[in-house]
Amino acid sequence: MSLSSFRSDLPLSSDESTRFLPWIVGFLTFVATLALAGLIVLSDLSRQWTGALETALTVELPAREREGDAALQDRVKAAIRVLKETPGVVSAAPVSDAELDALIEPWLGAQSSLPTLPFPKLIDVTLAPGASIDLDALNLRLAEAVGGRADDHGVWRARVTGFIAVLQWVALTVAGVVVGAAVAMIAFATRGSLAAHAPTVELLHLIGAKDGYIAGQFQKRVFILALLGAAPGALCATGLTVLVLRSGEMLRGDMAALTAAGPSAASPFLIGALIGLTAVAPAAIAAVSMIATRITVFARLRRMD
Repeated sequence: MSLSSFRSDLPLSSDESTRFLPWIVGFLTFVATLALAGLIVLSDLSRQWTGALETALTVELPAREREGDAALQDRVKAAIRVLKETPGVVSAAPVSDAELDALIEPWLGAQSSLPTLPFPKLIDVTLAPGASIDLDALNLRLAEAVGGRADDHGVWRARVTGFIAVLQWVALTVAGVVVGAAVAMIAFATRGSLAAHAPTVELLHLIGAKDGYIAGQFQKRVFILALLGAAPGALCATGLTVLVLRSGEMLRGDMAALTAAGPSAASPFLIGALIGLTAVAPAAIAAVSMIATRITVFARLRRMD
């Protein structure tokens, strides 16, 4: 498509009603893209967290009164034997004291500043992908052998996915509201432009110019202005998202400790989705602007008939 195809036969370049259109569209595109980028990030986090938790178990061995280290280690070894005899278990390893200290430090502070507490011993269990474990039967064997129990993180996984789903709906709602505001703003600006060029439009309409031709003149102008605002708006939104992700390494590290398998900082899915969003969002906003302009112009021309 040549640049001449975007030239307007009407003097729309000096139209005051559309002078701030790129800035307004740019801001609305920034907000909408930021909401959708958040939706993509949440989807990626949910996919990674749930995928990791589905192949993980945590076995807890409660501390016993006056139990020595040797007796505790014997119970740990017995629990690992029970786990390795369970079909579907790939590996089982005890959580070290240093890892346990790191888990509780955000809530209880440095371990060295606390009195000795009877913390349970934890064992990380990795399952084969797609493995189905009878958790009740496993807990019965663990309770009889070592007085322990296994947790498949089902409650945590349900809470995390439910909370993320709510945030995703909020992001979609924000994006929808912003797009609706953009449509209303485009329609308002188009009506102002039509009013400013009413004599010329009426003359073209009276001498037989087709409605599609007249609407096309306004569409071309709005398309260019919307694209000029939407492109930098989308780029700024995705850039801000990447900046927040890079600065959130500490938070993701804490969440990784909680889930025993945290998401990576930048998965291929996340990178590809953000690049695609940056490319698609400006074109989508420009297309919506053209449609809104066309509908507005046709509605005005029908009233002239």
